[in-house]
Amino acid sequence: MTRSQFGCFCAGIAAGAVGYAKFPTIKEKVSPLLDAAAGIMKDAFSDAVRDASATAESFREATVKMTPETAPDMANSTAA
Repeated sequence: MTRSQFGCFCAGIAAGAVGYAKFPTIKEKVSPLLDAAAGIMKDAFSDAVRDASATAESFREATVKMTPETAPDMANSTAA
């Protein structure tokens, strides 16, 4: 371990000790931000799920409506 690496290691230990000692204060200040971010992510995720389920439903409906006459001819397809 070089002197530079040892210095970084000691700085990390010191930062961890300070963070541990100040955790309740940090938690109080950061908690509203994390709650807001969680709400935004929840909304975004629910929108994505809604869009994906709508797409899956439309694909299912399209495959149900497909008849042998309207289905693409997969037997003569040249795509690999």
